[in-house]
Amino acid sequence: MLESEKKKKLAQAKKHCCNWVNNICIGAMMKHENGVLYQIVDKKYADKPCKAYDCEYFENIVVPIVQNEH
Repeated sequence: MLESEKKKKLAQAKKHCCNWVNNICIGAMMKHENGVLYQIVDKKYADKPCKAYDCEYFENIVVPIVQNEH
């Protein structure tokens, strides 16, 4: 992935992702399975610099919402 694409995703995360706190990810992840919504804190992301360019939550939750943003 190009550096410019990474920067764009990080800018979108800063503006739209509920996990973003001063460029640190809180690591909250959600999934829906058999009618139940589960939420966990993923230690792979929690308390680490945001990696929106390599994050399932960002791709599955945030991107569909902001896909038309310039």
